Amino acid sequence: MGNAFVIKMSEGEDVIERLKKFCEEEKADYYLIIGGSGRIKDYSMISSSRGARIDTEIGREPIDVTAVSGKIENVKGRFSATVNVSLSRSGFNTISGQLTKAKAGNALEIGLRKIDESKIIMA
Repeated sequence: MGNAFVIKMSEGEDVIERLKKFCEEEKADYYLIIGGSGRIKDYSMISSSRGARIDTEIGREPIDVTAVSGKIENVKGRFSATVNVSLSRSGFNTISGQLTKAKAGNALEIGLRKIDESKIIMA
């Protein structure tokens, strides 16, 4: 169904920009984010809470990434990234949402799978 890659990021590297840059270099138009682990810092994310209220979560300190999903696609010549994360706070408290910005903490790795767009079935 495609090729899989693991992107290992350096501490302080811009997560979203690094993912988009990798996809541009690989010259394919569609990637699924299939997982990841490590830490992020200096992040901002959009999340929804009870009652369908939209909140913005902002954090400066490193926080553990427990799950990552999403996609990166070429839309009219520009790569767009949707990066969804679950993050673990102390005391087994988690937060989830869509990253709007983040820097890699130590040992951040994100897995991607290159998808052949001709194999995507529109339903």
